[in-house]
Amino acid sequence: MCHVVWMLPILGLSLFWVLDVSVALPAYMGVLALSGMVMVLTVQSLRKPANSGEGDASIDRGNGTRRARLIILRIAGDVGHQHPGQ
Repeated sequence: MCHVVWMLPILGLSLFWVLDVSVALPAYMGVLALSGMVMVLTVQSLRKPANSGEGDASIDRGNGTRRARLIILRIAGDVGHQHPGQ
């Protein structure tokens, strides 16, 4: 959908092919203004930090890192006597 909004000014040029210039020019200006406003809102939202829903993934919740390392060690098959702090 984002790509359609960014292509609207170019796609709107087809108005000049179908309509008379006196009608196509105001219609194209409306398309240009609408797509410009949506583009500004799109860029503003892209500059915000990602929101994944519940909680913040960047918060360290104690031993979450330790659990992740243990899972990686188990997947790799090196469970042995290795501890995550080493």
